[in-house]
Amino acid sequence: AADTKVLAKLKTAVTRETLFKIEFKPVSDKDIVFPPVRVNAIAKEVMNKYFDEVIGDRIITTGNGNCLFNAVSLLLYGDESKSVQLRYHICLRMVRDSTSYMNHPHRKRIQCLSPSYEATCIDCATIGGFSSAWTILALCDIIRRPVRILYPLVNGVNDFAHTSLNTTFEPSSVVPAGHSTINILWYAQGQLPKQGSWYAVNHFVPVLDMKCKSKNPLTYYKDDIDHRYKEYDNSEGDNIVTLDSLNCSVGLDDDTDILQTDEYGEDIYIMEAKTTGECCESLDPIVSDVSDVNNDHKSVPLQTMRPASNPGKFMTNEELLKVIKSTEIGEKSIPHGIKCNVYIVIEASDDDNGAKYFPDDCGVWDWKSATTVNQTFVVTDTLDKLRTVYIKRNSTVLRKWSMARSYMNHYFLSRRVL
Repeated sequence: AADTKVLAKLKTAVTRETLFKIEFKPVSDKDIVFPPVRVNAIAKEVMNKYFDEVIGDRIITTGNGNCLFNAVSLLLYGDESKSVQLRYHICLRMVRDSTSYMNHPHRKRIQCLSPSYEATCIDCATIGGFSSAWTILALCDIIRRPVRILYPLVNGVNDFAHTSLNTTFEPSSVVPAGHSTINILWYAQGQLPKQGSWYAVNHFVPVLDMKCKSKNPLTYYKDDIDHRYKEYDNSEGDNIVTLDSLNCSVGLDDDTDILQTDEYGEDIYIMEAKTTGECCESLDPIVSDVSDVNNDHKSVPLQTMRPASNPGKFMTNEELLKVIKSTEIGEKSIPHGIKCNVYIVIEASDDDNGAKYFPDDCGVWDWKSATTVNQTFVVTDTLDKLRTVYIKRNSTVLRKWSMARSYMNHYFLSRRVL
């Protein structure tokens, strides 16, 4: 949770700064200054492998924590000189219009994949602070143009982050004429995907001169679909938005049937982004071939694939502990096959390398709470308490993690395929 004192000071500062009425003047397409081309070799390889497009130029941005603002400044002004100015105005907008952004129709998806809104506001007020989907929403309003985020499909075909963030963010107001969409790649700086490893994005790179590989134009989004949150009516209550009804991936009509049935009779949710069929066919997954999911559908042992007692909802720690204590057989790895609304207990007490990653044919079960909706739990030596473990790049948390490991005899992972 964000520091309440820091947040209170930030709100006071924003109120004061607003009095000066410093306006940000968005630049139109005719006034854009194109930067000198410096091709990012890693970004180029990621783009060519995981997107069905030929990208002319990828520009190198400074990796100093300000990369989102550096990328936008390069795309619109030809250099990174407007980076701090963009951060300043985005921070003001996020604090001043917090209610609007926190009531965004897709807020539940964003909450699963991003720090809290308050924490993001504080980060935005700090040079080098982390940027998330919350930041991008406000960015669109400041520059008054759509921002297309290119999020590679690396961590398996069911990667929740890809289906949610590989999309086009649009401003809350009508886009002025001559304000076309800008394209930004969100990837792992200096890293190519490695088999069995979680691909954690951490860097934004501006993309220029996007062209389709095929002769037919791609339909990434439709002009007649309005994804803007200004039409959101909060008077109907919070229940009007559910995870089952959310779809951050652009290109689906409002009346599209999200819930469908696969060849095995399983209910599945169609939430993939609108790229093309070629993208998934040519993709080389980091864990195993996607076809293995179908081939191994019946290979999951019954004792490790049990339907949840309350399907559709996450279990409490007490319910999870009860399940663990009643499970006699623990697996050494995640079985292949389709896993929907099931739990799997992994025997990992002697596996130091298993502390972070449990790969399977549907992706990777990650320990990073800011990246996925999965969580890792440990059971104390007395089997009377279940402890939730979050690992972040923080020495204090890592020390707590080392202490928790000494009491551990199982990992428990609960996964719900959305």
